[in-house]
Amino acid sequence: KKMDHIEKSAIAYPELAERYGDLGTKFDKKLWHQLTGALSAFVHDESNRRGDNFVTLYTEFIQKVEGKLNQLELAKLMGPIVQSFADAESKYKFIDDLLEKKARLGEEATLLITLLRCHVKLATPPPAGTAPEARAATLLELKKDMEAKKVEVDALSGVADTMIHATFYDLASEYYKEAGPPEEYYKHALMLLSYSSMESLRPEKAMKLATDMSLAALSGDGVYNFGEVLATPITNALEGTPNAWL
Repeated sequence: KKMDHIEKSAIAYPELAERYGDLGTKFDKKLWHQLTGALSAFVHDESNRRGDNFVTLYTEFIQKVEGKLNQLELAKLMGPIVQSFADAESKYKFIDDLLEKKARLGEEATLLITLLRCHVKLATPPPAGTAPEARAATLLELKKDMEAKKVEVDALSGVADTMIHATFYDLASEYYKEAGPPEEYYKHALMLLSYSSMESLRPEKAMKLATDMSLAALSGDGVYNFGEVLATPITNALEGTPNAWL
């Protein structure tokens, strides 16, 4: 029974019983739109994470009703769930199993989940003792994947939901942060900010972004106008921190 998981979880994590109970109520009433919103709020709140409870929420509950949910909204739930897996292999398997459902997911949800896969690839450090050339080859492969996906992202212009654009530019800025040059990082980070609200950025993410963008603006070739970064609220994240000097 789909509700078994909710009831067991409410008992296992009494401090989250109310949150789980809310998910169960919305499921019982077949309030699919509201259930999707409640699931999103639940998995995007890090304080709700308990071991692998996000994974079991998916396998024991969401997976059994996912056909009734808006597929793009469903895809948005996957980022925090993927982060619950301990190793890259498990993350890839989870994502690849999802991508087998692309006919049902549709174009936008499939694109978002594919970008998530690229994020995992970029964030996975090479095994100890790996030659630098191997990481360079991985980055080159990623760049080709990003360029191919950029065409699909650009084709979405006019779509009100900015999540796919924000995910792409987050990926691209993280890529250029590692691969360089700084001015490319700066350019893509500015694009990320244009598709993201400050409220959607976790405080530590905003702090990191503000620091890296300031350093890239100062060190990047051809970046002569700091007005763009100063015009965004991102630099407020540096106030009262050791990096306020930036």
